[in-house]
Amino acid sequence: MRGQQGAEQIRRLLPQPLSNLVKGHILVRYPAWSGDDRRLTAGVQFIVSAFIGMLTWWLDTDAPYSADEMFVMFRRMTVDGATSFFGGSPSDPIEPVPS
Repeated sequence: MRGQQGAEQIRRLLPQPLSNLVKGHILVRYPAWSGDDRRLTAGVQFIVSAFIGMLTWWLDTDAPYSADEMFVMFRRMTVDGATSFFGGSPSDPIEPVPS
């Protein structure tokens, strides 16, 4: 999966299934969401794009982070924004980034 070909495959294959997963997660996690479908789609696309961007960067650069560390960093960067955008509070706490 590393290198340009891996990044291209990720960008081609992952967005739709990941978008479906994120949308379902948002609707469960933020039950007070009352916005329209276009705003929901915009928020989902933002999260998916950020995830794919971090994933391809991590694979392409041999960044010195474990998968768990990358996950925690991604969550830290996205949960506050998602909570602000979708309203309410997230249902589970954010773990600290491992040292």
